[in-house]
Amino acid sequence: MGCHQAKIKEEKQITESQIKIKIERLKQFAILKKDQDISKILEQEQQLNLLLKSNQRNKDQEYILFSKLSQQIKYLETINFIIVYCQLLSDQVLKILKCQGNTNSLQELMIYIESVIYASEKLNLKQAEEFNLYFLFYFKLDVNNLRNVNPKIIQMFQSLLPNSYEINDYAKSFANKYGISEIELNQVGHQFILNNLISQQINNSNNFDFQQKNPFENLKINDENKNNNFNTCSIPVKHNKKRILDLKN
Repeated sequence: MGCHQAKIKEEKQITESQIKIKIERLKQFAILKKDQDISKILEQEQQLNLLLKSNQRNKDQEYILFSKLSQQIKYLETINFIIVYCQLLSDQVLKILKCQGNTNSLQELMIYIESVIYASEKLNLKQAEEFNLYFLFYFKLDVNNLRNVNPKIIQMFQSLLPNSYEINDYAKSFANKYGISEIELNQVGHQFILNNLISQQINNSNNFDFQQKNPFENLKINDENKNNNFNTCSIPVKHNKKRILDLKN
């Protein structure tokens, strides 16, 4: 019992730099994973584009890939939340240290801390374990009962697989990016609806940047690998009421 109490006391006396390191490690891993995921998505988009141009198209094969890409984009959105929130927390390390585990004096930051924990758990990020264990202990949080998670993140994970609305939304952006008409897309029996294409302003954008679609659009992310020449049309980041999850699917 004495050793356990000593360990708790030692953890409570963690330094500002140690907290910052825990946050920065997770942030840097998330940035790296984002870049890797973008590369995979681009590769699979090229594969899907070839399938759609084939003389022997396969509806089921195409739909599976549309669904898979829609899911990967959901994960990519979640990774970006982690990056943004880690930077916010990194800038507030001294405040975190001074609160001494008292959440009442840190309410405005708890949504970031709990959202990172929740999101990383949903993505099964092993590299987030150090961050999660520390903050769960420091603030006496229950990983199964996090009360301050961003509702948008919770909403994205209400179902294990993307529903028809999410898949259709991705199909619209994909068709817009690769210049595919609704007739061409649905030639083998798909029922995608492309009547609400992305605006011309976004069509002309050549750089993938989640900040344009993130609630914290003025926050500068120290991401050295942002020049991916990735068209925003390939990843429709939607954080609004239009993202309605159909639990029946």
